[in-house]
Formats: sequence, C-alpha cells, structure tokens
Amino acid sequence: MKPVTLKQIAETLGISVTTVSKALKDYPDVSKKTKRLVKELAETLNYRPNAFAVTLRTKESKTIGLIIPEVVHHFFSSVIKGIIAQAEKKGYLVIILQSNESYELEKKQIDLLLSKRVDGVLISLANGTGNFKHLNDLMVQGTPLVMFDKIAKIVNCSKVIINDRKAAYTATKHLIDSGCKRIAHFRGPLLPQNSIDRFLGYKQALTDHGFTYDPSLVYILKDMSFDEGTFFTKQLLKDHKDIDGIFINTDLVAIGAITE
Repeated sequence: MKPVTLKQIAETLGISVTTVSKALKDYPDVSKKTKRLVKELAETLNYRPNAFAVTLRTKESKTIGLIIPEVVHHFFSSVIKGIIAQAEKKGYLVIILQSNESYELEKKQIDLLLSKRVDGVLISLANGTGNFKHLNDLMVQGTPLVMFDKIAKIVNCSKVIINDRKAAYTATKHLIDSGCKRIAHFRGPLLPQNSIDRFLGYKQALTDHGFTYDPSLVYILKDMSFDEGTFFTKQLLKDHKDIDGIFINTDLVAIGAITE
C-alpha cells in the first residue's frame, strides 16, 4: 500500500495542497473547520509526512548519528542513555550504530549516516581506526562531528574527553603510595588515543617516583574484555612471580583480573 500524500487529502476534501499543508501546521490563515476536517482525514488515512521531503525543505532531519565500538560495555550504555535523553528534550532522534572495533565498518556507517542526512554525528573511534579521511570528508560536507572517549587529536572537531594521562598517573601513584614495587600495566591496542595517554601516564608515574620502566610488565590487550583480563592475569603471574600491583585500562578487564 502506497503512502498517503497531501494531494490525495486535498482531492478528497476539494481543497488545494497548500491549504492541506497549512492546516496540518496550524497556520492562522486556515479556518478551524478546515483544520479539523484535514486532520481528521489525515488520521483516518494514516497520513505521515515524507521525512525526506521535510529534510530537503527545512535542511534538518532532526536525527543524530551515534557510532560506538560496542554496546555491552557499561560506559557506552550509560553514554547512549544520556545522549538519547538530551536529544529527546530538543526533539531529535538518535540512530545508534556499533562499529565492533572495525575501521571498515565504521567507514560504512559514516556513509550510511550521510545518506540519511543526519544533522550531526557523535563517535567513539574503533580501535582499528588509523586513517581519518572518512571523518574529514564528513565535516567537509558540513556535518558537525563530536568525538568522545576514543578520539583522534589530529581531527579538527569538538571532543568530549577526560585527562587520561593524568588519571593514569594518579592511579599508578596510588599503587606506589600503597607500597607496590612491581607494577604491571594492561593497556589497550596501540591506536586509540586514550590507550596511548593512559600508558604514558603510567610510565611517567613510575619515572617520577624513581622506578625503572620495565616494558615486559606492559601487556597489550586486543579486545579489552573480561576474558582477556583473566587470561593475561594468569600469564602475568606466570611471567612475573614478584608482581604486586596492576594498573588496568578498563573496568571490564579489571573484573576479569580480580576473578583470577
């Protein structure tokens, strides 16, 4: 069944398409009787505005694209909840996409959001993203971009982040102040900026407190998962029986480590 059009409503009521359009938008120059007839018929016929046509006319789709690496992580589920809540207050809908930490999928998702003519995109980069052409192309087309959590410093857009280097420094210092002498680090992949900054904060804290940095105590995790937390903790205890502290990048990995 084809969608009902303004023209069909106009022909049924014997009025112009312009009058139907104005009636649905409550223009003051249309009588109350005509507005009532138009709205009643539109409801009866289950009329819905053509979203694409509205977007072309207003230059707004009232939609925002959100790309995240994974949904299951508590951090990202909280982010989704907050973004949707704020978007709804302003009359926007949110299209949520999951990149699964894949650069190729992330590129396809950016293209999809562009085709949907979203009014803006929020993104936390996939671990595999090292080329940012797709993001720069997005901004060249005039679509606002906001990065959060996993960002790229060389992409000139708005960013919502914390001071990961300082946070990592503080966490490592806490272990040192607690008496730890051999502190390992479970870090994320090499590309994400937050993984880099947390590693640098860990390393700086060791140096500032007179410890010699030992690269063998740094374990690079691929998925940052619960299972990796348990696996690498077993490996760490096997490799370094004198270990007495671990600085871990994320909560999920830390929980896996604690259960081991």
